Amino acid sequence: MNSYQKGALLFFTVIIVGWFVTSLSPDLVIRRYILFMGHPVRAVTALIPDSTRNDPKYGHLFLPSEGYREQAAGGEMDVFYLKKFGIIWAVASVGTAP
Repeated sequence: MNSYQKGALLFFTVIIVGWFVTSLSPDLVIRRYILFMGHPVRAVTALIPDSTRNDPKYGHLFLPSEGYREQAAGGEMDVFYLKKFGIIWAVASVGTAP
């Protein structure tokens, strides 16, 4: 294996491990979602309290202190429903009201 292949393998390994690690916690899943929606500062500064509310259809409800502004409609997306699949958390729905 040459150095280019080793570097590419290392890069993709870091991406896959990072994606997996950030799926282990609801807090990190929400932060990753906000980050990939183009709001890196809000992804770091948002306060995300634990949720005890669970909807059978959508999953666990989380209400972070700051969501993100959706560009097409201009609404503040500040309600997150997450579902747990084994040890992995995933965003099931994002919106403006519970």
